[in-house]
Amino acid sequence: RSNILLNEGQNTIRITAISGCGTDTGTSVVTYTNCPDPIVNFMNGNNGFVSVSQANFDLNAYIYNVSNQNNISVRVNGSNRNFSFNASTNLLSASLVLNPGQNKIVITATTSCGTDTETLTVDYTPCLNPTIQLVQPSGQSSTTTNGTQVIQATMFNVANVSQIQLFVNGNLQQGGSYNPVTKLFEANVALNSGFNTIQITVLNDCGSDTETISVNYNPCSAPDVQMILPAASGGLTSSPSQLVQAMVFNVSNTGEIQTYVNGALQNGG
Repeated sequence: RSNILLNEGQNTIRITAISGCGTDTGTSVVTYTNCPDPIVNFMNGNNGFVSVSQANFDLNAYIYNVSNQNNISVRVNGSNRNFSFNASTNLLSASLVLNPGQNKIVITATTSCGTDTETLTVDYTPCLNPTIQLVQPSGQSSTTTNGTQVIQATMFNVANVSQIQLFVNGNLQQGGSYNPVTKLFEANVALNSGFNTIQITVLNDCGSDTETISVNYNPCSAPDVQMILPAASGGLTSSPSQLVQAMVFNVSNTGEIQTYVNGALQNGG
C-alpha cells in the first residue's frame, strides 16, 4: 500500500513482484483531472460594502472555475435576479434596481468540485436635488430705497455654504452664511441704482436649483424747495393776499406738500 502523487492527465502505475519463484507485474492507468473549487470575486465595493446615491446599480464580479452561468445564481434581498456571464472573460454583470437602505447581494457558484458564496452589502441613500425657497425678498421682484438688500432663503438638501452661489448683476458675491440646522442662507448685497438681477444657485451631487430676483433700487432723495414768489424773505406788500410759488423737487404729489402762514396750516395750493 502506497500513496503516490499523480500528474495531471494519464498516469500509468505498474507494480512488479519478484521472488525466488518468479516474477509478476500488475499495470493500471489512472487519469487525473484537476477539479478546482469555483471562486467568486466582487469588483464592486470594499470589504463587501459599498454606499451609493442612485437606485440603478451595475453589479460586476469575476467567477472562476465555472463553465457556464447555469452554475451561478445572483440573489438580491433574497430574490433571484437576471445576469449575464462571459465564460471567456469570467465576468458576471447585472443591472439592478436597489431599495432605499441596505441591499444584500449574494452570488453563489456551484460545480461538481465545490461551492463558493460571496455577499456584497450595498447601502442606497437616495440622492435628493437641492431646492430654494425665498424668504426675503419674498417675491421675484421688489423695489427698495436702500442701497443694500438683505437676502434670505431656505435651502433644502444642502450640506454647507460652499454649495451655494450668489450673483448680483452677473458678479459672484463673497460672504453669506448657511445654517444647516435651520437651513437658512443669509447675505447682504450692495445694489446699483435702477434694476438689479440677483441670482441664487445651489448645487449638490444630485442636481441644482436656481432662483432669480429683480430688485429696483430707487434711491431716496430729500425734498428740495426753491422759492419763486415771494422772491426773498423780508419783502414789503400793500396787498392783503400773497401769491406763493415755489419749485418743489423729489415729491410725487401735492399731498406731500404743506403750506403754513404764521404757523397755521393752509388748505389748497
